[in-house]
Amino acid sequence: MITRSCHRLEFLGVFFAIGLGACTIVTGPTGASGPPPASAAAPPAGPRFEDNTWRPGGDLRTFNLPNGGPEGCADACEKEPACYAYDYVKPEQASHGVAQCSLKHNIPIASKSACCVSGVIRPWH
Repeated sequence: MITRSCHRLEFLGVFFAIGLGACTIVTGPTGASGPPPASAAAPPAGPRFEDNTWRPGGDLRTFNLPNGGPEGCADACEKEPACYAYDYVKPEQASHGVAQCSLKHNIPIASKSACCVSGVIRPWH
């Protein structure tokens, strides 16, 4: 019966397995050495960088960022105590070809958009 329950849990997903402790569910290939390497053109991976994501509204302040890429925008947010999230508008999408950084006083809902790289620096507790 336990084996049958484990197969059922694997089929239904992790949602039913949380808190049951009846079996362990392994997702993805086993023995993998890690995620594939990121391309040089892509922003760094991690929770600070959500590529092709825009978080409209909640602007604390917006400024041009001619150098630094999304890393510079994330760093500016970390240094600003009132900043919780940011939007980095890519130079090819910004006016006059100069990238912009918008620091956010809240965490706006994320939308898919090729214009931007966004990130959450201070999650709500």
